[in-house]
Amino acid sequence: MPTPEKLLSLIEPIIEPIDAEIYDLEYTGGVLKVTLDREGGIDLETIAEATRRISREFDLLDPISSKYTLEVSSPGLERVLRTEDHWRRAMGSLVQVKLKRHAEGERRVDGEIRSIEEGVATLALDGGELLQVHLDDVDRAKTRLLWGPEARTSQSPSGGGKRGAANYQAGKKGAANSGAAQSEVGASPSNTPMAETKKSSTSDTSEVS
Repeated sequence: MPTPEKLLSLIEPIIEPIDAEIYDLEYTGGVLKVTLDREGGIDLETIAEATRRISREFDLLDPISSKYTLEVSSPGLERVLRTEDHWRRAMGSLVQVKLKRHAEGERRVDGEIRSIEEGVATLALDGGELLQVHLDDVDRAKTRLLWGPEARTSQSPSGGGKRGAANYQAGKKGAANSGAAQSEVGASPSNTPMAETKKSSTSDTSEVS
């Protein structure tokens, strides 16, 4: 099985001509998930073009010998934070964090990212208290948006915007088939534009639990 680093090195030059960058990459359970981003946000057309390019090149290079599914998407409005770079890019955002069982204190924490230094994030809690969180102790984390009168525009990381999340899926061989794009953006993160193939796919908008 190819390593994520190997897949990353193959995909980066494929998407460079369309002015997109890789925000995240996962390959588990026969599914290759590629999350793309760019300054100002990424649109559905770019997601579809990236899917076609990656699918075509991978058919030629065949880096994954077994059957797999390719999913290409944007980070969405509420972004999963898996790496230190993700945390840095979300500086100033509100985050929802679930800590691992061995971590001391409360396992669920909400706060605003104030700083990241050597694997430790400093969060400002609602009462103004500062809390240091070791990223190695984090089980799951994602940015959190406030909706309604309390919403703050400053909490959304660069690239969020009203475009929401775009998702595009293709099988191992041949070009992906695009379904109808749902372009309506509502008042919650679940109402995000998405293109579907014959194998339907959904954007992950679940809460950290």
